[in-house]
Amino acid sequence: MIPENAEIGFSRILVGLDGSPHSMAAGQRALELALSYGGEVHGLTVLDVPVERSLRYGVLDEARHKNFTALQILARQGEKLGVPVITELREGSPDKHLVQYSQEHNMDLIVLGSYGRTGFNRLLLGSVVERVAALSSLPTLVVKRSYGNQEAAVN
Repeated sequence: MIPENAEIGFSRILVGLDGSPHSMAAGQRALELALSYGGEVHGLTVLDVPVERSLRYGVLDEARHKNFTALQILARQGEKLGVPVITELREGSPDKHLVQYSQEHNMDLIVLGSYGRTGFNRLLLGSVVERVAALSSLPTLVVKRSYGNQEAAVN
């Protein structure tokens, strides 16, 4: 998605990671673009876990571990390719933090994986991709399917 009057650049690419195969595929695509155009990748994970639930069940610690692993995988893949990777973990609303990070760090492109929800699930859960595209003036690349063999890389 390219907003009107937006310029497409590949110097600083932000990818949202949640540890899912879809987000890992987006991470792989971001690395490939950065490699092709001499850019760097910023991997951002945003944990959106209600405080009362995280305290009761230790969900936040589990989520931190899972998503920290996703950031580590992205950083290792970047190192192998010779692509600079910067990672960060935040807590709160994913769409708002992705847009805020993109502004703070002067990103050129946002890359996100899509679960491909439709119908009722999409109505109930919404879409981080849609909210980021609505809030951001940056081009957003949506990776819709698993890119390559990312299922194995996550496990």
